Amino acid sequence: MLISGHLRPFPAIPEDFTDFGMYPFFIGAILLLPARTFSRLSRARIFLDGLLIMSAITTLAYYFVLAPLLVHGADSYAAKTVSGLYITADFVLMLCFLLVVLRSGEKSLTPALVLLGCAIVTLFLTHTLHTYEMLYQGYNDFSAANLGWPITGIFTVGAACTITNIFKSGQFAEQGAHKETGRVEVVFSDRRWKAALPAIFVLIFTLLIIITWLSGSVESFPGQRVIVYGGGFAVLILMVLRQLLTLYQVGALQRQLQVKNRSLSMLNTHLEEQATRDALTGLPNHRTVVEKLDEALTNARGTHGNCSVIFIDIDEFKNINDRYGHLTGDTVLTNFSKVVKAGLRAGDYIGRWGGEEFVVILPDTEPLEALNLAEGLRKRIEQHVLAGNGEIKVTCSLGVASYPQDATGREELITQADEAMYAAKQLGRNQTRSAHEPLVQALRSAKPASEIVAHAESQAMVEALLASLATRDPATVQHMRRVGALSLKLAQASGLHKNEAHLVSLGGLLHDLGKLAIPDAILNKKDGLNAAERATILQHPITGAALLQPIHSLQAVAPIVRAHHEQINGRGYPDGLRGDEIPLAARIVTVADVYDALTSERSYHASKSSSEALRILQKGAGTHFDPRVVETLASLLTTSVNLSDVA
Repeated sequence: MLISGHLRPFPAIPEDFTDFGMYPFFIGAILLLPARTFSRLSRARIFLDGLLIMSAITTLAYYFVLAPLLVHGADSYAAKTVSGLYITADFVLMLCFLLVVLRSGEKSLTPALVLLGCAIVTLFLTHTLHTYEMLYQGYNDFSAANLGWPITGIFTVGAACTITNIFKSGQFAEQGAHKETGRVEVVFSDRRWKAALPAIFVLIFTLLIIITWLSGSVESFPGQRVIVYGGGFAVLILMVLRQLLTLYQVGALQRQLQVKNRSLSMLNTHLEEQATRDALTGLPNHRTVVEKLDEALTNARGTHGNCSVIFIDIDEFKNINDRYGHLTGDTVLTNFSKVVKAGLRAGDYIGRWGGEEFVVILPDTEPLEALNLAEGLRKRIEQHVLAGNGEIKVTCSLGVASYPQDATGREELITQADEAMYAAKQLGRNQTRSAHEPLVQALRSAKPASEIVAHAESQAMVEALLASLATRDPATVQHMRRVGALSLKLAQASGLHKNEAHLVSLGGLLHDLGKLAIPDAILNKKDGLNAAERATILQHPITGAALLQPIHSLQAVAPIVRAHHEQINGRGYPDGLRGDEIPLAARIVTVADVYDALTSERSYHASKSSSEALRILQKGAGTHFDPRVVETLASLLTTSVNLSDVA
């Protein structure tokens, strides 16, 4: 054109129509910009906002600028049509850009969007200026308006480079993760201009319609009223649709809020239960038991009534965990709590104190009534199978204390019940003891403060030794516990000092400890033993004493264990001691051992009655057994048919 001096016509094919090929790519690039993922309702609302704004912009642009240009322009109809298509395509481009702006929640994308917006506005202004020149001055490819093209290119390339740099810096690395985390159901803009813009356009159109209506029939160009009323009607319809959709979204938000409030209420209730309930058994936890006991004591003080507490501990629960596993142990705890709870009266309250310990609160219950109720619970537990296929039964030791007879405060009341339970443990387990019993008080006072730690250590060691044997021969351990309890009663009835009686009890409890070293093939053999096997069995007193000797707190028990198979006539084993050469404690354990063996069911003989066992012991008095110990046993049997009831 420079050489020939002739300008190309407008519109020119294919030049002008080829220019339209940029719009699909430009629109696609804009719509692919990163943006938050919304629900369909939110996308529909954003689309309506975009249409509303663009309808207003398009109407105002055609009313004030484009329509007068196209109507009053002197060029051909084809030129006007192509010019209108350029500007219409720019409006579509603006709409797509506006949708991305409304959807974008990425602050890092703001510089790119600003540059891209400047490019689109520059493109629109360039096409508008070209349209004006073409219609009023004649088309000129060398017009100053062409400066808009490189400016548009600079803005576009700047936006593209900005986006590229953003991606390289990794600011959108988690964009995919955001899409997977969930969809936003209801989204309202956090920018005031976005929310206010549709209302502003409605206000502008209202004023424009009023002005047009007041102007009467005067029109500056044909179709002026059509543009105003048509655009205003479109904006009004879109605004109504937007408001309806907003109302629907608000309703959806309210429904979601109601659901979440219900879920929150249920969660709060669940958390409150977790804070006050034991997770395993479902019983009230330690803190709740304390609060409930304080409440019961307050009521008792106000009415000058009674309030009793039962402290319950499952016997040998560690052995269950060691032998069957902790899952079975949990089952035992759960079923134990159900059995105890089923045995309580209305108004009674049970909670888990910790581990295998439980506390029962008995409001308005006198000491004797509480003791009878506790004994009923003990028998109930003894009769129930708590786990396994019928082989897992447990016993429990119970301590009872009452307000105001035994204590006046909560901590003192719990301590009294706990010590009564501990006394039941010491006296052979599977018992119910009351805090005001003389024997319980004697056991409590028998331990000076300086000896408490040593006693606890020795008790822990005894339990560990018994647990080791129980894994191989549970029946023997049960026998040892019964012998320990009976030995304590015989020692007390013989007038021994409390500390000496306790030592005798430990000797009876550990007398068969040496069987730990006996092979299972011999220990569990049901047929007769040969000479070699019998010799191995006869070594268990020596082995038991050797196991106890290195343990400082149990050294005094070793001679009792070594001598518990010695006989008064000197024909016992392993040392052949006779008469008073045998420690008195060992002579007591011997009688208790034989009595329990005779009255228990064994594979090689049926159990005998108490009277039959006593006759056998009396027959051997003076030869096998100490006559004084046998006489003491006879006295105990005379006062109580069941030795477990002897205090």
